Amino acid sequence: MASTSIHSPLRIGIVGCGRVTTEWHLPALAGLDEAVVVAVADLDRGRADAVARRFGVPAAQSSAEALIAEGGAEAVAVCVPAREHTAVARMALEAGLHVLVEKPLALSVPEADELIRLAEASAGSAAVGFNLRHHRLVRRAREAVRAGAVGSVSLVSSTFASASRRVPEVAEWRKRRALGGGVVLDQAIHHFDLWRHLLDTEITRVLAHGRGDDEHVAVCAETASGAVVTGSFSDATSASNEISLTGSRGRIELSCYRVDGLEVIPAPELPGEPRARLRRGAELVRALPQEIAAMRAGGDHRASYLEQWRGFVAAARGHAPADSSLFDGRQALAVALAVIEATESGGSAEVDVPDRVLALSGAVARAAMQPGEGCKAV
Repeated sequence: MASTSIHSPLRIGIVGCGRVTTEWHLPALAGLDEAVVVAVADLDRGRADAVARRFGVPAAQSSAEALIAEGGAEAVAVCVPAREHTAVARMALEAGLHVLVEKPLALSVPEADELIRLAEASAGSAAVGFNLRHHRLVRRAREAVRAGAVGSVSLVSSTFASASRRVPEVAEWRKRRALGGGVVLDQAIHHFDLWRHLLDTEITRVLAHGRGDDEHVAVCAETASGAVVTGSFSDATSASNEISLTGSRGRIELSCYRVDGLEVIPAPELPGEPRARLRRGAELVRALPQEIAAMRAGGDHRASYLEQWRGFVAAARGHAPADSSLFDGRQALAVALAVIEATESGGSAEVDVPDRVLALSGAVARAAMQPGEGCKAV
């Protein structure tokens, strides 16, 4: 059973020693005093041993079962291929451990619902690895939306692209939808979560068009709050990670790969006019110390993993709720599956959102998104 002490670091075991573990999770955890990695596991025992030596992890195992049975870990990070998420997360939850599951939570809504039920009955806490929620600029953008800085948001435009499919060492499963890969489940799902997170609403319907095995996908969506959302996603182009939110009082331009990538633009301003340039220059000067600190720490993307783990530890110790719950993972997965359905049918698809959530979301939208007031904290 999971038992944590506020006087000692949370003991973490990581199942899966692929790229996300070695490039993001283990480097982030190395900078976190509140946690310590006590074991790693991989079906390729040689790879597990090599990763353990590289990062100074005391134990390596050849399976999730062995890592859990060893008994040294209080929490498990599920970083295996997506088709194995449910099995490994189920095992850890049934053992009463705290669990962080990399996205996507599962490959079907029924599997996600099963994990939610297990988490509710488990002694441990559970979260999904949506690291972009913890990005410094995403947090500031969410604060601005909730404070009503741009009024009632009615339009969202989103782009997330990379060349990950073209990387020679990328795992084959990441390229194939049937194995839990492809740009929708492996990449775009981050933005599906951010749409919900930034707007405090649910996605209810999508239209989508794709090319290849989820290589390039364009999405148009509707939200319960009445916003229209568009998104373009690719894992075979150059890197881009941007969101634009337009409301009744202005708009927010967010670029996650730029250290100065957040701008709140009042409605009367036109891009490039002298007043806008002067305001932007003053904002950049004020933000410079924080931006320099972010660069010295390895950049905002790396810092987002560190902050994700800091939030996970706080939840495991009972200090705060999970930043991205299994229900959040379930909802983003439902959007992703609807997008896949729409690309296969050449049309649109309804998102599998529980009726009780839609009713709540509609009530929140009516109360919090009054014209001219923006989205209030609820």
